Amino acid sequence: VCKQIRANPKLEFTKVILVSGKAMIEERLIGYEIGADEYMTKPFVPEELLAKAKVFLRLTAMEKELREMNTSLDAKVQARTKQLMNTEAKLINAAKMSALGEMAGGIAHEVNTPLGVITLAAGQLSDLIDNKDIDRASLKDMAKMIEDTVKRISRIIQGLRNFSRDGSKDRYEIV
Repeated sequence: VCKQIRANPKLEFTKVILVSGKAMIEERLIGYEIGADEYMTKPFVPEELLAKAKVFLRLTAMEKELREMNTSLDAKVQARTKQLMNTEAKLINAAKMSALGEMAGGIAHEVNTPLGVITLAAGQLSDLIDNKDIDRASLKDMAKMIEDTVKRISRIIQGLRNFSRDGSKDRYEIV
């Protein structure tokens, strides 16, 4: 019977007091091995059996309280772990946003400089066109400068695309 009680997970914490007429130490040890929590031999004193039963009831209540405390502690640990993971995710995101802000400033500078060159060249082209005497060599030089500057901006953008992700499947072509 004791083995069956120990085999049932629902009775895992049930206390077993084995009462037997077998008083030899070997027999008592076998009783403990098969799962008895206490072993009493016959004849026994009923008050002692009652006292031991009360002790086991207190132990069972304390074990139940301990299991509940462990369950509560586990829930608190899980909640705190989740809170820490959320905080960590927010910190990582803040660090990424900070790095992105710094990168955006650098990108703006890298792109604005060539755009300034293009704007200057476009203004000079406009002045040349307004002039009755058009210097074709100067026009060609200005167009070449604009083309080179646009290629520089394209290389900057391509570098950013390569850095940030695999852009090989993008539909637009590199200028």
